[in-house]
Amino acid sequence: FAAELAARHAELAKMAAQESKDSSLLADRLSIAPTSLMYYEDVHKTEFESTVISCMSTSQHPDASHIIILAETCFYPEGGGQAPDIGFITSSGKNVNVLDVQKEGDIVLHLTDGPISDDANVTGVIDASRRRQLMDHHTAVHIVGGASRRLLGPHIFQAGSNVTVEYARLD
Repeated sequence: FAAELAARHAELAKMAAQESKDSSLLADRLSIAPTSLMYYEDVHKTEFESTVISCMSTSQHPDASHIIILAETCFYPEGGGQAPDIGFITSSGKNVNVLDVQKEGDIVLHLTDGPISDDANVTGVIDASRRRQLMDHHTAVHIVGGASRRLLGPHIFQAGSNVTVEYARLD
């Protein structure tokens, strides 16, 4: 009974998450090339070079004024219950803070507190201590989930998780 109830709850949570994803930050993504995801190549890399594909203003985020799309990125976007990387992007001596990172389809959106010109060459710098903490908490969720399943039985499964800098929760 408990397993069936948990499975139903997980399905409802997935449906709710999908509904919240329907509100797009990116109105027209048909003409934008996919972002190359550098964070899978080297999870410890916290500085990288890229080019601005697009920079647009936004009013859909409480703190960010602009969305910057880069050709490639090491910034890990929010997803799967894990908080995103933050840091800054710099170009020609101008820094803008990356306050949030989202992924829509195959495009990574860097939500910032200012603009950088299209086609500008930039350097992205990730908050390394924050990323390390998120990685540690992500690993902890898998360890606790695996140990629980091994000790309590195959009816134990992960329905979701929430990984932040302060804590990690296993659903």
